[in-house]
Amino acid sequence: MAKKPTAKPDVEDVDTQVEEILDECEIKVNEGLRKEGADKVLSTPARKALREMFGESIRRNLDRGGEWKHPDKQAPLAVAHHLGQIAAILSIGNLVGKAVALAAAAAARNDEHCRPGGGGGDWCN
Repeated sequence: MAKKPTAKPDVEDVDTQVEEILDECEIKVNEGLRKEGADKVLSTPARKALREMFGESIRRNLDRGGEWKHPDKQAPLAVAHHLGQIAAILSIGNLVGKAVALAAAAAARNDEHCRPGGGGGDWCN
């Protein structure tokens, strides 16, 4: 029996999903920034750059039929937390700039939780 083609999700629905996933990841980045008593926050340009960078990966994964659910979402959320921790270490001030955030993102993409091919790694590459 032939398999029914799956309908592509509505663009508006995907946009909403991407934003919700980015919001969830941003919470984890912020937790990482505040670990060990640090009181650091992302600058607006840093926040926008990270959302743009990871938003593309998230959208691509959703377009391929990916589902943001447990356990696969745990790995990218761990990566987001680690990204925040790395940014906190690299930043000399309380406001994390775009360059530092992008450097932390590059390091986070090498995180063992971010490996493509299952286990949630496809969400951050």
